[in-house]
Amino acid sequence: MTERRSSQRRPFTGEVEILEQVRGHSGTAIARDISATGMFLMTMAPYRLGESVSVRFLLPSSSCHIEVAGCVIRLQPPEEGLNPSMVGVVLRFDDADNWALSEVGRYVGKAPRVAAVVMTSDEPSLPR
Repeated sequence: MTERRSSQRRPFTGEVEILEQVRGHSGTAIARDISATGMFLMTMAPYRLGESVSVRFLLPSSSCHIEVAGCVIRLQPPEEGLNPSMVGVVLRFDDADNWALSEVGRYVGKAPRVAAVVMTSDEPSLPR
């Protein structure tokens, strides 16, 4: 599998407020990681690819809530051991003010970062 990320990520586990109702669901999601260009959320809301969503969250490094609008660019089935109704959603940030983007960029720029593994079909399989 080839790595698709365009920017580095940093772990970020926190509650993210969904700012609009999506097909009858609103409320919160749980962030797993964040980059300067987007974030990964675990949610029960039934999002579709290309759908717009606005979120508000508080980074550990910031004293003010950050509000951004984004687009769902990837959906991931529920992870083993989690609630089967929880779906992974990759949100690409599309609309945010400069202050919000600089706060996110400053947070992501500090260690520790999420390790990324890049695999292609040309590489041999790792031993188990």
